[in-house]
Amino acid sequence: MNEIDWEDVFYDADFFTPDKREQDRHDLRVKVAWMIDSRQYTGVSNDISSGGLFVATEQIPEHGVECKLAFKLPNCEEPIRAIARVAWSRPEAGDTPEEPCGFGVEFLQLSPRGKESLHEYIELSDALLFSGSDF
Repeated sequence: MNEIDWEDVFYDADFFTPDKREQDRHDLRVKVAWMIDSRQYTGVSNDISSGGLFVATEQIPEHGVECKLAFKLPNCEEPIRAIARVAWSRPEAGDTPEEPCGFGVEFLQLSPRGKESLHEYIELSDALLFSGSDF
């Protein structure tokens, strides 16, 4: 009987594990303010999608907690305000600068103008990503 190479098994399993995100993420570094139980905190976004964003911070709320968020997109004069739920957290930074400690939120409510601005930002990000490509 052949011995199992567990390293290959774990690698293959990681390869076939689906990403739970339904939307593509886009880089976004802006100040984010959030409020939980009348206490306000600030952090910096790391990335955003139409469904949520990641906040780099050492002040990590509990999983499942709802919060009020405010952040400003580069293409929008007014801040976007949202109600969101903490979907996951990274209490310790990873091995690379792209993996800071922080938490990811799922947007529960965005104003119609906020949704429109976010959609425009994502379309603009996609256009810029492929504008200089050699495809």
